[in-house]
Amino acid sequence: MNKINTFIIGAGAREHALAWKCRQSPFCGKLHINPGNPAIDTIARSIIYCNADEIREIGENLDLFIIGPEDEIVAGKTYEAFDAGFKVFAPATTCAELESNKSLAKDIMTKVGIPTADYQVSTDRRTTGIIAKEFFRKHQGVVLKASGLAAGKGVFVCRSLTEVTEAIDMLYSDRLAEAARKVVIEEVVEGRECSFFTFLGRGQPHHLGFAVDFKRLKDGDQGPNTGGMGSYCPVPWLPADAEQQVIEQILTPLQVTSVIRGYVGCLYIGLMWTDSGPKVLEFNVRLGDPETQALVVGDKDDWLPIMANRAGDTTDYPVTTKEKKPTVAVVLSSPGYPYAQDNDSVRLPRSLFVNDDPDCQVFGASLRKDNDCNYLLTGSGRVLTVVASGQSHAEARQRVYCKVEEIIPYWRQAHFRTDIGEKVL
Repeated sequence: MNKINTFIIGAGAREHALAWKCRQSPFCGKLHINPGNPAIDTIARSIIYCNADEIREIGENLDLFIIGPEDEIVAGKTYEAFDAGFKVFAPATTCAELESNKSLAKDIMTKVGIPTADYQVSTDRRTTGIIAKEFFRKHQGVVLKASGLAAGKGVFVCRSLTEVTEAIDMLYSDRLAEAARKVVIEEVVEGRECSFFTFLGRGQPHHLGFAVDFKRLKDGDQGPNTGGMGSYCPVPWLPADAEQQVIEQILTPLQVTSVIRGYVGCLYIGLMWTDSGPKVLEFNVRLGDPETQALVVGDKDDWLPIMANRAGDTTDYPVTTKEKKPTVAVVLSSPGYPYAQDNDSVRLPRSLFVNDDPDCQVFGASLRKDNDCNYLLTGSGRVLTVVASGQSHAEARQRVYCKVEEIIPYWRQAHFRTDIGEKVL
């Protein structure tokens, strides 16, 4: 059997989930990750490197590069690996502008007729305030977005003029100023939010389907936006032809544009599903976090040969389409997330992350080693993601929160939402 030696770039729960998914494959050979985190050590070898020459010095025949984080893609890591002679499952920097330049993405959507919210773009604080207030009066609300990368924290949905003022203060603060060199000002689109994921590259697209991400920090979709506090998949409230609508109205017109020509990797389409169908909120050029954590457990297909084929591997791997089980993912974060850096660490048993159950996993992110090798120390931000699948979303939800309750005695300060997957219809 042909084995695929794989190198994953990234350090979060998404990359832990990808490593776990690759390890489930009968085609998985050597598995490396850079920089990784201590929770991943049981399934992948962590490698520290700086450039392509050092990658070669690993001494392994690397068949596939998978790049997880958007900042690595935008920084040119795809080119670096491709120039070193590796097959890369990640888009080039030019394609990455779909995510790193939201104003460009909006222009492209308008040009090819992809449904999206009405918008304007501002390049200074004063103009942002004027346009935002005009949109607010016209649409009874306004959305402000940093055009550049902001780790999921650069979008503000404003339902009052006070919220508009607060959002502008945040966008032009030191933390977001670089990402907010341009600000996209949009009408508020009413509907239900979800995302569509597809693998593009050599051959036909392979659609992973839909997932729902919970961006707000607190229950009931309250509090500030975060990188994501939980997810569920699939999405039963969508119409039966939802995938076909996305393909015809969004993916097909997008694929004729120059920005996506030669695209290899996962395309993430953030959607608001309205009474008239889907409208695009954003494009991302990678798998989502925490949606990936839910998708890898719920989707029983073997992703590794699918990614390898899209990246240019011409091997005829036997790939079968299997069931997609209802799945719920819950993120546990440090108490000060998303703004404060928390310095108080607690010890979590390493055994939490070593589990042979294909329907229940804990994926680590912000963790570091403890002096006792049986434990790991929590860090700041989103620390881990708990995922469970079942025969129904209700069963998956019951299982995932039971697992969360096993963790809380070790980490009573952990923050998490209690309503992930509560309303799936």
